[in-house]
Amino acid sequence: MKKTLKNTDFTPSFRQQDLVTRAFLLGTASGLRSTFAPTILSVRNQYRNDRRLEGTAFAPFASPNVATLLKIMAVGEFIVDKLPKAPNRIAPLPLAVRVTMGALAGSAVFEAGRGSKLTGALIGGFATLTASYIGFYVRRGIKDRFGLPDMVVALVEDAVGVVIGRQIVQN
Repeated sequence: MKKTLKNTDFTPSFRQQDLVTRAFLLGTASGLRSTFAPTILSVRNQYRNDRRLEGTAFAPFASPNVATLLKIMAVGEFIVDKLPKAPNRIAPLPLAVRVTMGALAGSAVFEAGRGSKLTGALIGGFATLTASYIGFYVRRGIKDRFGLPDMVVALVEDAVGVVIGRQIVQN
């Protein structure tokens, strides 16, 4: 007897695609600035009054106090990144922190959507790792090729991260 496949046998549901997209975008944001993913997640929970993380390990992301603290940390990272002695984002420790932040945010997104936390962590972490390297080499390439000051390129990079965050928060 021949088994026929349904269209859904290999196609993730819309909800799964949405979770993957959000985890990937949060990871990408953390690749640009390590605090972006947790800050965006927390702000989105505040903006949307989202209660899906209540009762989970990620419940602190829904706290107004944590949202405020993360915003302060993000501003601090904006400032520190512009300093000449700021560590390289692809050095082992900063990269590990970025990947951890992206993985946590991806895991939280999947937890809120009742998906696999491990899958969310892997997607968020992979996106962070990829975006960290791409961001590093693009920033360096633009600076070197066009002779732009690092500060200008860094501010454009910050703007890209903010735009990604805004999209996540509003959609």
